[in-house]
Amino acid sequence: MPEALWKRGERSVAKQLGGKRNPRDGSAAVDVETPRLAVEVKSRVQLPLWIKRALLSAQEKAQRGQVGIVVLRERGARDAVVICGLNDFRRRIMPMGGER
Repeated sequence: MPEALWKRGERSVAKQLGGKRNPRDGSAAVDVETPRLAVEVKSRVQLPLWIKRALLSAQEKAQRGQVGIVVLRERGARDAVVICGLNDFRRRIMPMGGER
């Protein structure tokens, strides 16, 4: 039986981040773990166009040495969500945190 696409996606993210994929065994574990990251991997047929456009805009406007990111927040919320490209995260942000 061929491996499910979601499983393949989780394995790919685990490999790219140098982590391990947690099997779906009924435990409350995240999809992928590294020493510093608890990762939930979500796949959709297509991401909202406005998110893709916002990230592309940030990436195109980033100066040398910068990483283009998008910050999404709800009005009145105390925290926000950061979106960046996985490749930028792996190559340019993760190494700053001392992992790998």
